[in-house]
Amino acid sequence: MEAATKTSKQEPWPFLQLPKVVVAHATFQKAIAGDPSESSLSYPIQALLGVKGSWRVVAEEDHPALREGARLGRPWQIDFMGKSKGRKDEAWSFALEIKIHGGKAPDRLIRDVVKLLLLGDSKESENALRYLLVLFPRLWKGSPDLTEPKVAQNLYGRSGKPIDLFDHLLPWKNSPRSFFIGDLSDSVRRDVDKALKQFGRQTVRGDVIVDLVAKDWSDDFACGLWQFRWKSPARRYGLAAAGDAR
Repeated sequence: MEAATKTSKQEPWPFLQLPKVVVAHATFQKAIAGDPSESSLSYPIQALLGVKGSWRVVAEEDHPALREGARLGRPWQIDFMGKSKGRKDEAWSFALEIKIHGGKAPDRLIRDVVKLLLLGDSKESENALRYLLVLFPRLWKGSPDLTEPKVAQNLYGRSGKPIDLFDHLLPWKNSPRSFFIGDLSDSVRRDVDKALKQFGRQTVRGDVIVDLVAKDWSDDFACGLWQFRWKSPARRYGLAAAGDAR
């Protein structure tokens, strides 16, 4: 297995190992049972973070900023969250969303990004480290360390200029990237607006720094882990009807 991991003194060590562990698990599972599902990735992720980290790790935790006015049925949840074992308060230490992305339905990825950003609207989770882990089936040749995952290219090519989401929003090569959501492509903003409507929210903090903190791959899969931080000054992005609040 060929691997590449970007080291960073700012990231807790277990998170830097996540893409390597997920790729190894997905490659093994495909060999013995077929393609992995997102739920099948839960065990290796929770095991690594729980054993090697200093957190109490919880899977499928209700989103603290989306509890009020939640949809009927199952509430919106975060795939994984962690709280420091030594702390007595309810403050979150980290939040992690995971996706398997085969090149379709980019709105599902963007919905997870918005979900992570909305953690800033709750006192409970406003200071949590926010991560998105994406596993890609490898449908191309060559080293993904040198090029963006080609499975992600031209996702928004149905209208206007084609957009490579993994250059525009989730940088694979040129990282970190900072932006304001309101300055992104109309196509991407439409999916941000769609997510806000699904969550029943009018605005989200929109000044963002995205950093690819770790990545790994095998012949069958590639995996990236992105962290979302705030840049300043703080700015809110809102639906067209709500305007851009600052």
